[in-house]
Amino acid sequence: MGYLLGDEGSGNHIGRLLTKDFLSGKMADGCAELFGEYYCKDKTKEEFVAELYKDEMVNVFFGSLTYFANHLKQTSYVHNLLLRSFSEFFENQVAPIMTPDLPRTISLTGSVAWLFQDTVSEAAEKAGITVEDIIKDPIDGMAEFHGADSKIS
Repeated sequence: MGYLLGDEGSGNHIGRLLTKDFLSGKMADGCAELFGEYYCKDKTKEEFVAELYKDEMVNVFFGSLTYFANHLKQTSYVHNLLLRSFSEFFENQVAPIMTPDLPRTISLTGSVAWLFQDTVSEAAEKAGITVEDIIKDPIDGMAEFHGADSKIS
């Protein structure tokens, strides 16, 4: 479905959830202050929203918010937000394609899964799925599969 309709668990999705919570006043106080200081600076929330709608590559901005989430992933607010995003990924994207005759295991590739692997594994476990492996860079897995002696960078 792509990033518009089926991007649960992606950096874009996490960033949209963070932004929406900030703008609606649902973000935890300490996190909201940091978010406002770093991303809104001297802008009002209305000006911030107007800039988002004007940005032709707003998905890149939302994706960049994974750094913010990573910085605060030990807080209960961010942990729960990440858990919600990854749980939606397993529920909406993974579970529908799993069949009863196959093991409920998955391997994942990408920086978001790698960065938040503990929370990804927690969400998977709640969905009855086991995460076997998480590879940060797809090329590393390809090199290993094809027997390369060293990592390709």
